[in-house]
Amino acid sequence: MGEQNETTEALVMDGRALAEELRNELREEVADFSEQYGRPPGLAMILLGGDRRTLDRADQVATEARNLGLEFMAYLWPEETGDRELQFLIRELNSHLAFDGISIQAPLPPHISHEEMIAVIDPAKDVEGYHPLNVGRLFSNLDTMVPPPAAAGMELLLRYNINPAGMRAVIVGRNKVVGKPMSGLLVIADATVTVCHSGTRNLADHTREADLVITCAGQPNLITGAMLKPGVVVLDYGLTYENGLLVGDVHWESVRHVASILGSSPDGIAPITNLALMANTMRAAERRVLNLKY
Repeated sequence: MGEQNETTEALVMDGRALAEELRNELREEVADFSEQYGRPPGLAMILLGGDRRTLDRADQVATEARNLGLEFMAYLWPEETGDRELQFLIRELNSHLAFDGISIQAPLPPHISHEEMIAVIDPAKDVEGYHPLNVGRLFSNLDTMVPPPAAAGMELLLRYNINPAGMRAVIVGRNKVVGKPMSGLLVIADATVTVCHSGTRNLADHTREADLVITCAGQPNLITGAMLKPGVVVLDYGLTYENGLLVGDVHWESVRHVASILGSSPDGIAPITNLALMANTMRAAERRVLNLKY
């Protein structure tokens, strides 16, 4: 198991090319919606403080939204904002007619609970898919908002003609952004799913049996080629700064000669994630104008 074959190399997923396809599809949907209803779908993003990566993501989302023709507004408030002030803003946005989606960017300052703020959002406007009602709907196989990173991973599998049905899938990591929602989505897609985490013993015993491995552990080079069986499909969500460089959960050099298809966060998943957020906003707008209730 996991022996390298220097004559073969994994197909690397090209998320940038796929993103352009999705972008064109979404742009048409937004234009049709705007023409029919006299306004574009709208997204409001809330940020507290000046975390550089959070601000960078807001800039990326703003650019993507405006390129697609969405209405976008970022609410950048000071780090010392209180929880009551933030709840007031969220409730204002819940009733704001121009905004169909609300996104609260983590991390929030230590004195504010992200979970408590998410619970204040109208679930129909929770385009990040974190509200408890949306989480419950996902695991009940009901129409709901799926966290954009997880939706992006499923979109990659779909576009590369990877059908999870009947596959043994191992997810390494159980966060609410990727690990937990991906487990639900893959079960719905008829995969047999194992979720591994910090309490899992003998991780390699699980990954060596997998047809599909998805990692979101945030541990550099955790998964090596020796831990995988030949022909496995790997999605690596891991991103950790190590010596000034971004490093994934997957040891690329050893895995690329074992896996058949390999998707990394920067080149495969990340380019689609913001588009998945836009797609959620589009769906939320459609539900609002059609008066579809949760």
